[in-house]
Amino acid sequence: MSNHESLSQKPTPPKLRIAFVDDEASSQAALRRRLREYRSQWDMHFFERPDDVLEHLRTSGLDVIVSDLHMPLMPGDVLLDRVRREFPGVLRFLMTARSADDRAVRAAQVAHRTLFKPFEGLEIERLIEHAAALRAIGVPEELGGLIGAISKGPLFPVNAAELVDPLYSVLDSSDLVPAKLLAARVFEQLEVPSGCDPNPLWALGSDAAEAAAHICKTEGLADLLRAHAVMACLLHPLELLLLARYGSEALAESQLESFRSTIESDTHRSCPLAAYTLGLWGFPDAVTEAVAYFQIPSLAPTQALSPLTITHIACASARASRAARGAAPGSSPQVTARDRLDLPYLEPLGFQDKAIRWVSGIPAGPAS
Repeated sequence: MSNHESLSQKPTPPKLRIAFVDDEASSQAALRRRLREYRSQWDMHFFERPDDVLEHLRTSGLDVIVSDLHMPLMPGDVLLDRVRREFPGVLRFLMTARSADDRAVRAAQVAHRTLFKPFEGLEIERLIEHAAALRAIGVPEELGGLIGAISKGPLFPVNAAELVDPLYSVLDSSDLVPAKLLAARVFEQLEVPSGCDPNPLWALGSDAAEAAAHICKTEGLADLLRAHAVMACLLHPLELLLLARYGSEALAESQLESFRSTIESDTHRSCPLAAYTLGLWGFPDAVTEAVAYFQIPSLAPTQALSPLTITHIACASARASRAARGAAPGSSPQVTARDRLDLPYLEPLGFQDKAIRWVSGIPAGPAS
């Protein structure tokens, strides 16, 4: 069975298991009312005592914990740090009023995301949907736990003035330099194992990012779509670094080799580890989706023109170009443009012929 077939036949996942922890009964009641319509989608539990949620974790398990910060029995940062150490695979979200106090800053180091009260629009609902999307990526549990235990991603605040995620202002730029600087911070965040050279991976990502920027400019696409595609292209090679860094700690050699061969396949490639990690670190869903599905976009939730579309074409173009130059180990120049592209995905979008030309190295004309 091909990788494409096996992924397309995934069973429907069970409900996302979520715990909300807040010692104020009125806040709990407000959350219950707000989220009532999601009871058929999520398995929700509400706790006033932090010790009770820890016991629930031990006996029944959870996928997500959303904790208030200021609680007298156990502050939210202490609770989330215990969850990080004892249950690293659980996604950790923090609720707090906008504040510059030291505890809010410390808490941001152990929470994957911070929600500020009062919530704006559908903020909390969208964050939980983001958590469900992360779980659906399909990272092996052992690896997800190791990655989830990382206490601080590259975008997490280091002082109170940075409590608002700065990523979007970077991605709104029309210049590639801020995106490359941000991507470099992500690469630097990982402890590269001895004998693993990240430079070829960085070069591959840079080639793909340049191709994405060129395609978007030629097609006259929106700046934000371009920025998201560029970021996804820069970061998609993280998969092999993450596998090298964490794989041997979590998987048996046979599992590791199977996982590696799937990742390195020239025509069936996915990046669940990279997408999962970037999602934990606060990257937009458009970026994580593009990283997760860039080689097989027909499996993605989004089947419209998106950063995933451009990332798919640009990464295929970069890999084809490097294979032709002999610069991509394990990548065969005999693989054709059609082999590298998900044509059933591209055809309804009107990009099939253009994508073949891009990947073949033939300039495609602008959108008519």
